[in-house]
Amino acid sequence: MNNTKLFLAIILLLVLYPFINCSRENPVQVVATDGIYRPPLIANVQLVFDNLAAGGKTITDNNGNDAAVGVRIVKNDQPSIILMSDSWLGAKKSDMVKGVNFEPGWTLKATVVVYKDVGATIGSLIDGLANFPDGLDDAWIQAKDSLIFTLE
Repeated sequence: MNNTKLFLAIILLLVLYPFINCSRENPVQVVATDGIYRPPLIANVQLVFDNLAAGGKTITDNNGNDAAVGVRIVKNDQPSIILMSDSWLGAKKSDMVKGVNFEPGWTLKATVVVYKDVGATIGSLIDGLANFPDGLDDAWIQAKDSLIFTLE
């Protein structure tokens, strides 16, 4: 009798497993220091959100990779609000977006794509993609990582 109950419980768990979201990701809390937010590295890319920059708020992406990367940052609950979309940033390079709006309490999603060594011609093509990073060919991607974080 006990084996039958155990067997039924296992079957029930197997049936319900796809509907149970055990892997829900909690956002990483990022606290400002002197008005600057620094989330953890994402695929060896450092993001810096400067809330007090003289010319308005800025986001800087610093690529620590030996390969080009693409970076996209959106508001997590409203992905149509794009804070930064830098589809091609060369190896060991940095870029800055000025006058961008972000507020304390916002939860953001940053996606970083590390490209394979595909050459500058492909870089121009990637830079022109309207649907970065979704329109990327997997053959161009070495790695892809995302982080959800809240600016505190």
